[in-house]
Amino acid sequence: MVKRNASIELLKLVSLFLIVVSHVVQTLIEYNPYVASNEYVLPISYPITNFVTFFIVALRYLGIFGNATFFICSAYCLVDKETINFKKILIIFIDVWIISIIFLISYLIYYGWSNIDSHLILRSFLPTFFENNWYITIYLLLSIISPLLNIIIRSISRPALFWLTLASFVIYIVVAMFVKPPYYSVLIVWITLYFAIGYLKKYSINLLDSNIFSVCLILIGLIGHITILVITNELAKHMDIGSVNLLSWFIDGNLFITLLAFGIFNLIRKIEFNNRFITYISSLSLFVYIIHENILFRTYTRPQIWQYAYTTFGYDNILLIIFIYSLALFVASIIASIIYKESIHRLVSLLGKKLYQLLSKFISFIDKKILKTDIDK
Repeated sequence: MVKRNASIELLKLVSLFLIVVSHVVQTLIEYNPYVASNEYVLPISYPITNFVTFFIVALRYLGIFGNATFFICSAYCLVDKETINFKKILIIFIDVWIISIIFLISYLIYYGWSNIDSHLILRSFLPTFFENNWYITIYLLLSIISPLLNIIIRSISRPALFWLTLASFVIYIVVAMFVKPPYYSVLIVWITLYFAIGYLKKYSINLLDSNIFSVCLILIGLIGHITILVITNELAKHMDIGSVNLLSWFIDGNLFITLLAFGIFNLIRKIEFNNRFITYISSLSLFVYIIHENILFRTYTRPQIWQYAYTTFGYDNILLIIFIYSLALFVASIIASIIYKESIHRLVSLLGKKLYQLLSKFISFIDKKILKTDIDK
């Protein structure tokens, strides 16, 4: 069994906590049409004139950072793989479905069928198809096509890969910050970053190993992100345009946040140590993510928690409440994930292996029939 670098696993855990913070803030500042009262919502008007509100909106971007970090950690490993791990993909697919159904049954029992929106019930039945947790759907798609992307990286010349990567990066990372280019999607953004990581890992390993390079990326990303938020807020003071607000740059593939995430990852990955506890908790990341961000939980329960906090404590210490709320949700999700992994997931793994064997036999049978048909022709 290959030992995982605990420094990268720890980075993933920190990033996951930051994602939780981002989602907690999302519930706080966005109106929810599915709940009876939005009294708890913290209204954000632009321009922002006080530091606390500015900081709260900035916390929302932690989700973009966490997503970028997770993707970079995955892509850095995937660029070296030549085959698709269909068994792992199948097990993830089943886990996501099982957890979604567990939540659905629980909410139907507690709230009653008539009190849960029918659209959310349908989405709970097909969580991956409807992208209830879009990161999971995109990750599975990328895992499937990564060997094909690796063939391109290995097969084309260095100049061709360089210009392909550069052109894609300029269009789908830089330009996309301001104007959506044709066929823009998160998958296209991730493929662009995948090629960039593949190029650097294949042809510029010395640059990757340079601490100066990583520090420069971190500084550019951090200073650039803060600067663009400040400038945007200042523009909002002088421009009567509703779309000018601090969340205008909330897009996956945000140039500055991506550079920041890659710079931090590039420094962390060189700090190698082993820690079984960190590795184990990190292995729960998938479950923590889909539990705390389950479509029913985020629609009905997270707002109720904020409503309780608002009516009980008020928002005088809102930053402290955000931290406590996020930490409690993070820890609770870890505990629930441990319970799931050590119980139902064991059965899912066995089921996934059996299904994989059956599918492999079926595909082999079809292949033989197709080949036989071709030969007969």
